[in-house]
Amino acid sequence: MTITEQPVGRILFGYWEGEDVVVIRTDEHEWELHCHGGFAAVNRVQNSLESRDVQIQDWRDFQSGSQSTLEREFQIAIAKSVTWKTTERLLRHPTTSWVNQLLHWQKELKENPSTNLAGEIQTQCEQVLTRSQVGIRLTTAARVVLAGAPNVGKSSLLNRLAGYDRSIVQNRPGTTRDTFGAEIALGGYPVTLTDTAGIRQTDDSLESAGISRAHQVLRTADLILFLLDGSIAPTLEENQFLAQYPDAILVLHKSDQVVHPDRTITSSLLRVSALTGEGTETLIDEIVKHIVPELPAPSTIFPITGRQRNSLQNIVSAIQEQNFELLNPLIEDLLTGPLTND
Repeated sequence: MTITEQPVGRILFGYWEGEDVVVIRTDEHEWELHCHGGFAAVNRVQNSLESRDVQIQDWRDFQSGSQSTLEREFQIAIAKSVTWKTTERLLRHPTTSWVNQLLHWQKELKENPSTNLAGEIQTQCEQVLTRSQVGIRLTTAARVVLAGAPNVGKSSLLNRLAGYDRSIVQNRPGTTRDTFGAEIALGGYPVTLTDTAGIRQTDDSLESAGISRAHQVLRTADLILFLLDGSIAPTLEENQFLAQYPDAILVLHKSDQVVHPDRTITSSLLRVSALTGEGTETLIDEIVKHIVPELPAPSTIFPITGRQRNSLQNIVSAIQEQNFELLNPLIEDLLTGPLTND
């Protein structure tokens, strides 16, 4: 019996171009095909289908036409989510309640516009905007960059946090000449962990280029981990770096070694050893605390795209400037504005 002759509802297991697949006939002219193995397996099956004149369409094309842009953005975010924690928080977001609230405001503004209603809208929009950081971290990996002097152990710590050897490690300064990234999850949140070239004064043109690249990455980082080698005396470069990046988390690395007598140990220093693992859990907790300062209750509304944040800011600005006639169009834009790629 061929696949087209199978009864509706029957689950079949087999192979497609060498990939394990499960096929379910869901209707007379509809089948679902499931495979396991990540993007490579999916792409292989799709390419095989396309070679047989099957037209591949993005799943977003099948979203209900009756849905608002706001609802579609949350569905897309859920589909793209890469950890259980972020998926759970997005699934619990009260999107329907938010849409209903916006529709209610539109109706009230048409029937009985008032300064009091505008004040209520402003207050609630400002509260939602304060939770923008949460939405960003649920949908976009935080960029965490490791920085410090050559041979301070940045690559070793990245490997320890990543759980595998992503960076080359040698007991020789200047081994890392460029930036290297690892996509990982810390505390259930997606993180891009980046290793950079050791920062120091050097006449080596290749190493200087790596240091310049490191500063470029540091300027766009969401969080910087600045590693200090506890086994050596403080350096001038350390003070210069701290003056330039005062919000960096200070990590006293190589805590398994004797601390140099000129080192002042303060409560702001996190003692960590990539070799033994000492302090890594505390460091992870500190990273998570910085990238997601506070997680709101499941019933709390928060924005997840730049489009949503911009729309909310425009609504607040219109009220502050007393342009109340703009409120309904701006609320409509939040509900139904064009999808963006952010």
